[in-house]
Amino acid sequence: MLVETQYPAQEIAFRYQLGAAVATKKPAVTILVNGGEQSRAELLQSVRLGWPIIVLSGTGQLADEIAALHQDRPDFIAEPALAEIMADGNISVFPVDGEIEELERLIHRQLRGDNTLKLAWGQFAAYDQNANRQQKSFRRLQFWIIIFGVLGTLLALLQTSLELQIKDARLVKQQLIDLGQPQERTWSNFFFSPCQSALKPPEEKAKKRPEEQRKNVQNLIQKTDCVTKLLVRHGWEKDFTSSTWFVGTLKWLIVAIPVLITILIAVSNRFNAGQKWIWLRSTAETLKSEIFRYRTQAGIYHAEQCQETSRETKLAEKIQDLNNHLIQTEVNMSALRSYQGPLPPQYSTAENDDGLSVLSPERYLKTRLEDQLDYYVGKTERLERQLYRLQWGTYILGGVGTFIAAYGWELWIALTTGLVAALTTYLGYQQVEERLRKYNQAAMTLTNVRNWWAALSVQEQAQPENIDKLVSETEEALGREFSEWTQKMQETLMALKEKQAKAAEKAKAQLNAKTENALVSPQAQFPGRSPGL
Repeated sequence: MLVETQYPAQEIAFRYQLGAAVATKKPAVTILVNGGEQSRAELLQSVRLGWPIIVLSGTGQLADEIAALHQDRPDFIAEPALAEIMADGNISVFPVDGEIEELERLIHRQLRGDNTLKLAWGQFAAYDQNANRQQKSFRRLQFWIIIFGVLGTLLALLQTSLELQIKDARLVKQQLIDLGQPQERTWSNFFFSPCQSALKPPEEKAKKRPEEQRKNVQNLIQKTDCVTKLLVRHGWEKDFTSSTWFVGTLKWLIVAIPVLITILIAVSNRFNAGQKWIWLRSTAETLKSEIFRYRTQAGIYHAEQCQETSRETKLAEKIQDLNNHLIQTEVNMSALRSYQGPLPPQYSTAENDDGLSVLSPERYLKTRLEDQLDYYVGKTERLERQLYRLQWGTYILGGVGTFIAAYGWELWIALTTGLVAALTTYLGYQQVEERLRKYNQAAMTLTNVRNWWAALSVQEQAQPENIDKLVSETEEALGREFSEWTQKMQETLMALKEKQAKAAEKAKAQLNAKTENALVSPQAQFPGRSPGL
């Protein structure tokens, strides 16, 4: 390969850029035999591309130097390129006098990549996908339960209000019958005549009556509302078929809504999508944390603790423990759909992170700690806006209820109360306030960890105990936030289930009462047989 440049470093960089383009379709591996300064630069490029490296020990120079460092790694390496190679490289050492068949198996294994890590990402993706599916199902059911609850209150109030207004209209019409009939009902009069003048003709005739009768009629007129005046003026009390049919339809809708709510609550409790969502999400995040510990080779995955049991075996055992624990929960009553997308799944890792390469402390800081910190900061801003909107809505509805009571429409206060209860329920199962508080705490903890790491010297940052502390404190902060969320969500779901069980019992009682009323009153079933005035 010929590269038009005067600098060998540019030639090496270009050659490896070309190799990286080819390696997107076919895996690549670097084999070091002997080697000098140019080989050192080439190894550094391989490490940065995430390619595995096989070092043939016993061939001299750079190969023997790296093999010795790999076997007995010092706390500090002064040469920057070599320090990065040893810290971030996926290095396997093979003796030059080893069996050819063993070398072939090693090359094939490195070309396949880290199958255990890929399987871990596949397991995480399946948990994540099914958790999202259960979350959507849970929130959809809760949304319709809230909507039907508010709608049932609205229709019940509308029915009660219409019945009272029709009753008042009949009473007013009966009292005014001797004072003259209202204007003839026309569509133009109905839409364009102001309701305040609806009883103007009867009022004018009332002035010609004796003083006592005139006062009684005027007092009766003043006590009627706008809808009642329109009913009196336009003769709706005579339209038995339409008015009774509308009220009867409302009655049956009011009967049907508690049935729908009861069915939705029963479905929610039976399939328990909320609990399944929590268990799947908790398991997915725990596995993701274990993946990052594995990639940084920290804690139980450190080289010193993997002398007898390999890292791959330890990760596989962790996955097995998580699977065994998950299958003991409600999740075993639902199908776990397989994941068919790329690995790692989209949005599970930071930008420019392949999810498979070994992470240096600096790369871990950027791809895990800072990426999660940015997520918390953005999420708290959105949660704050959502919380303010919902709280403002609650306060506004409270003010509307006060205004309605002052205006004399006490009947409709129940609607504003129902809307406030709906917003409160939504705030409860969305955990807006709790998540905002936990996200702020987690963000502050991650900020403290980042500041602590930045204050360390270069020598201190290279010490294994500090690297382990960086990874462990970061993952513990993330795990603590999520475990507290899981516990709080489980408590919230239990309280929500008890509340909905009481609501279902109340709905059944209302249904029985309304069914009895419907059977007693044939007017609700046969609108055309309603009696006249």
